[in-house]
Amino acid sequence: MTASHDQVVVGIDGSDTSLTATKWAADEARRRGTTLSLVHACVPPAVRHPTTLASQADYIDALTDHGRVWLREARAVARHAAPGLPVRQDLRVGQAAAVVLEAAERAALVVVGSRGLGGFRALTVGSVSTAVAHHASCPVVVIREGIEPNADGPVVVGVEGSPASDAALAFAFAQAARRALPLVAVHTWSDVAYPGLWTAVPLGVDWGEVTESEAALLDARLAAYRVDYPDVPVRPVVTRDRPVRALLTHADSASLLVVGNRRRHALTGPGTGSTSTALLHLCPCPLAVVRP
Repeated sequence: MTASHDQVVVGIDGSDTSLTATKWAADEARRRGTTLSLVHACVPPAVRHPTTLASQADYIDALTDHGRVWLREARAVARHAAPGLPVRQDLRVGQAAAVVLEAAERAALVVVGSRGLGGFRALTVGSVSTAVAHHASCPVVVIREGIEPNADGPVVVGVEGSPASDAALAFAFAQAARRALPLVAVHTWSDVAYPGLWTAVPLGVDWGEVTESEAALLDARLAAYRVDYPDVPVRPVVTRDRPVRALLTHADSASLLVVGNRRRHALTGPGTGSTSTALLHLCPCPLAVVRP
């Protein structure tokens, strides 16, 4: 079966978390009217001595057998979640991040669980999740271990004015429209660790005026999307806070949190790249990371 570039890809590793990701991905593929692709990475052992080649082949055969079992289990979960959904299985030998990133080149969306066995276990400490979320050619949804997605909560999106933020807004509005959910657009205008600093230092700034100005900027960012998605209820939120803390506050009841991903620049301080990295470890709901 030829892979379609509008398919939804989900990483499978035999864990309960990857099955939760499969359910979410199957529902998403159903809503998009596209194919779900189940991808499993069989990670070969690190061997260097020639005498180990035979045992290495046996080991890969065993991994492949386990992978087929896990893919069949995931396929059953997907078809139960979305009856009639076209589902394809893709079993590859290779490093997990490389396998997922390659699959992402032919996908509209990648979904991964944040903990598991085999090739996706490193998602726990962030090496694979960071690589996939920050380098995939399409949006990536990460679902952390122990999370049961709330299908009825709003879609929450972080807005900060960059091209990555605009891409996140477009993705978030499309998700809210697809799921008939309200959207909460969160804009923060400081990145100070101690929230009392602004009031403790007499800078002679009218913070109420600053808040109004930031609210106007947010409204300007939302204007075009409100025209394109007139049926999506939007609640703009402007707050003087750190981005991660503000977004986590609203993510508690969300069905999905969406953030853009851009590189951090040394002179401008932490950007959305650092925000998305922190949220990969902390987000209490599915997290979508979108590149421009």
